[in-house]
Amino acid sequence: MGVVLVSAGLFLLVSPLVESRIAGWPWWLVFCLILSLPVLTTFAWYEYWLTIRGHAPLVVLSLFGRRAFTVGILMVLALYGSSAGFFLVLAYYLQEGLQFSVLSAGLTFLPMGIGFFLASATAAKLVPKLGRGVLTLGTSGMILGYVLLLVLIQQNTPVVESVPLMVVLFIEGLGQGLVTTPLITTVLARIDSRDVGTASGVFTTTTQIANALGVAIIGLIFADEVGRNGAYAHGFIISLVVILGLGMLLFLFVFLLPSKRKQ
Repeated sequence: MGVVLVSAGLFLLVSPLVESRIAGWPWWLVFCLILSLPVLTTFAWYEYWLTIRGHAPLVVLSLFGRRAFTVGILMVLALYGSSAGFFLVLAYYLQEGLQFSVLSAGLTFLPMGIGFFLASATAAKLVPKLGRGVLTLGTSGMILGYVLLLVLIQQNTPVVESVPLMVVLFIEGLGQGLVTTPLITTVLARIDSRDVGTASGVFTTTTQIANALGVAIIGLIFADEVGRNGAYAHGFIISLVVILGLGMLLFLFVFLLPSKRKQ
């Protein structure tokens, strides 16, 4: 029953956001979006009902009583939602706005992947020395990458099509790599062994929800802006501002995490 309720709630939440742009927000999509709230609330109540009766719930709600876990899940939503939306709108902007070929657009993403790989490999070694400072450093790198990209786009010159863009994306990849690996440890820190499976499931499910919502919401913003004036650069800038806002929110969440000795 828990699986049925949470699946139905997430379907009712995400589907209208994905379909609304083409369908034009008919009444039934609005109804589905509104209905998602009571369905997800019913899921939470059902999980609580199982818990107080000594049964095994799908999600152990007491996990959210741990600050590191709760803040970590919020960070997962901000990180994966912003990243998924960023990948989508950047691909559209490169291919439709700047007329990159599919191959050129793919190669433009390559420095970001390299930066992510290098930072991920280094993050595990930095955590024992810097603690949550690694997350601060990583989120700062992400914010810097988004700001530099905004500057490049607004210059509206051929420079955005070459080396500077790849350098900015490399910085962005470094930032994301420094956040992603330690974040997994943060979310699962101090979880009792009997609850590790549930906590891992919540983490994995949250990443998928964040990806879906990021693509749906940021993609919707991008499509609306482009549809309004036909300018891909403008649509990308507006979307990037929203993504930058999520990056700043992610940065603030780091300071809500308990310090290592308080976890």
